[in-house]
Amino acid sequence: MLRLTLLVLIMAMLPGVNPAPAATQAPVVGYRLVNTGHSVAPRHFITIGQVFIPGQLLPGEGLMAVHRGQSAGDTLPVQIDIKATHQDHSVRHAVLTFECPKLTAGESVDLTLLKREASSTEQPPAVTVNMILDRGYQASAVIRLGDGAPVIIDAARLLRAAAAEHPASVWLSGSAVTEVRVGFPLDRSLHIDFDIRGYADGRVRTDFIVANDATFSPDGGLHRYTVELRESDRSLFSATVAHQRNTTWHKELWNPAGDPAAFRDIRVIRDMTPVIRTGALPAYDTNRKKSSCNSPIPRSN
Repeated sequence: MLRLTLLVLIMAMLPGVNPAPAATQAPVVGYRLVNTGHSVAPRHFITIGQVFIPGQLLPGEGLMAVHRGQSAGDTLPVQIDIKATHQDHSVRHAVLTFECPKLTAGESVDLTLLKREASSTEQPPAVTVNMILDRGYQASAVIRLGDGAPVIIDAARLLRAAAAEHPASVWLSGSAVTEVRVGFPLDRSLHIDFDIRGYADGRVRTDFIVANDATFSPDGGLHRYTVELRESDRSLFSATVAHQRNTTWHKELWNPAGDPAAFRDIRVIRDMTPVIRTGALPAYDTNRKKSSCNSPIPRSN
């Protein structure tokens, strides 16, 4: 901590250098990122959920990610999307987005999240719906119910309408990632939603969700249909579905098509101690099972 503070002070005295906001508290939580694949995983954003104990993180407080051995100037900002709070209004659950460094096959990196002071420098602009559309987003679904005519649901058109005419349902919003939901009813009990997530690095993920959930209604029952998911003129997924009442299925696809497998090979290993302290998991004895890793995961206090 002394070394980190000295580096920040030295950088602050250099002309033309804007140091990263200084860490103000002990480590909040630690992760180990492991490339379990057989190819290089380029630098990219990852998004995970995290729980916190009462008083650990207050709304308005920031986090920064520090890799083991990094200097203060190389810290990475963390986007925080708060989803639940404790009775004292501190954060109970949040979705965190930060950059994973480039990792070769089998390589791992330890990453610690620290509290940071509010930055007085101008923040990068948030990813917007229009930015996602301007990148050429063209996802759609073609669904044919029974012997009826096929119905084409254009996710890009729904997204454009949501941006121009009425607000979409927003799940994540910030300079690293934005995710919105748009939907379309197929009949009185069957509907499709598109959870569209756009990252600052240009990747866009669409989660196609089809639900048959008219629970308190005479409508519904078994639906039989065919479905095809497309990106531009390319067919990425197709199936014949017997969709039971009160069930939901989904399929994730990336735009551009063929999101590199290396991105999906990144495994996030958590420090479970703070998760247990929140009560989200029972109080397991984490010392009983020996880790297969060569060194312990960075832990918070």
